[in-house]
Formats: sequence, structure tokens, C-alpha cells
Amino acid sequence: LLEFGIDPESTNSNGRTALLSAASRGCAGVVSVLLEREDLDVNAVSAEDGETVLSLAVGSGDEETVKILLQDERVDVNPSGKRDNRPIHRAAAQNRVNILPLLLADDRIVVNATNSSGETPLHCAVRCNAESATKILMQSPRVDQPARTKKGLTILHYAASWNRESILADLLADPTTDPNVISITGDTPLHLAARLNLHRIAAQLLSHPQTSTVVHAVGGDTALDRAIRLGRNDMVRLLLTRE
Repeated sequence: LLEFGIDPESTNSNGRTALLSAASRGCAGVVSVLLEREDLDVNAVSAEDGETVLSLAVGSGDEETVKILLQDERVDVNPSGKRDNRPIHRAAAQNRVNILPLLLADDRIVVNATNSSGETPLHCAVRCNAESATKILMQSPRVDQPARTKKGLTILHYAASWNRESILADLLADPTTDPNVISITGDTPLHLAARLNLHRIAAQLLSHPQTSTVVHAVGGDTALDRAIRLGRNDMVRLLLTRE
């Protein structure tokens, strides 16, 4: 079709060029053929959703397509999409365990990039309960585990507030974890568990010998104060076991 003069830059009804469409479907062979064109805009953005070629390839889950794109020096490997999420945010959130190692191994990738909420890819993995992706990211020396969002939330806060029991267990097993880490508002993970009435999460946190029940958030509330004020009776009983 290209030999017959079909314009590869033309877009379909979704506002995507041939390259964007091929990447979104994980069609590695088609992507490879299209990239042979030196005049091709490899960093075109989808008119419908603002997605770029690498982000769409990551979303397709096709490892070969991602490899081909990473090998082309023209391709922007750190484009910002919706809410400033980058391809590595998408790989983390969607638990793309076959693709994350490729991105982490590429020195051009900003592995601790933040989106509009200040989330790193590791935050996204925890929020989306992508357990395998979380482990891959935590094992990478390039990843900043203590990173915080704009609200000062760490991945431990995320594991607690998003009710991620398995991830929380892994984090608490790490001897470097501070269970009393505070956010901008002074909230510890236990404060969040008390506010959200996450009984099992609170029990996990309380099982850690260093977890404190007397940390005061902005406004003076301890986790127990917050549970009492919100009428979380079962949570109050649980917290009193450590008072």
C-alpha cells in the first residue's frame, strides 16, 4: 500500500495514524515496515486520546513492538500523555511484567517520572494492585522507593489507603520501611486505615513492632482519635489493643 502512494500520516476515525494503530495492536511487523520511512512522524499523537506510539505499544502488551520502538532513536521514550503519565507509568499500572524490564534497562527512560498527581510508576503499580510490577520496580536500583506524591504520600500510604494487603505485607517485611512515615497533612498509613475503616490493613500495620498509635496528624488527631470521631467502633477496639 505504501508503494501505491497511501499516505501513512493519514488518520482513521479515532485520529490515529497507521503507526499508532499498528502499535496499539502490537503489530510488530507493520511497525517495523512503517519505521523504514525516514519522513514518518514517529512521535505523532493520537487526536482522540493524546496517546503516543510507545505508550500504545506498552498498552498492547507486545514485547517485540516495544523493542522495535526503543531501537529507533527518533522515538520519544518519555512522552507525557493524559495526566502526564508516561509509557512506564502505563507499564506499571497494567502489570506489564514482560515490558517493564525493557524500560528499566533503557537509560533514557525516566523511571521516577511523576504524573500530574506526583505519582511515580511505583505509586501507580501499588494503586492498581499490580503486584508483580511492584516487585520488579522495587528490585530495580534505579527506582526511588521513598518518592512522594504532591500530597506527600509514599507507597506505604498507597498500599494502606488502597487496601493492598499483599503489597503492604511485602513493604512491612522490609527492614528499611518506616511504618510511621507521615504525609503533608501528618497522616501515617495507620491514620489512613482508621479513616477508611480498613480493619485488616490496620491490623497489618499494628503487627509491625515499630508502628506508633500516638503520632499526631495536622489538627492533632491520632489514629485512635480519628476512629472515635468517625464512629469506627471496631477500629477503635483494634487500636486500643496497642494503647
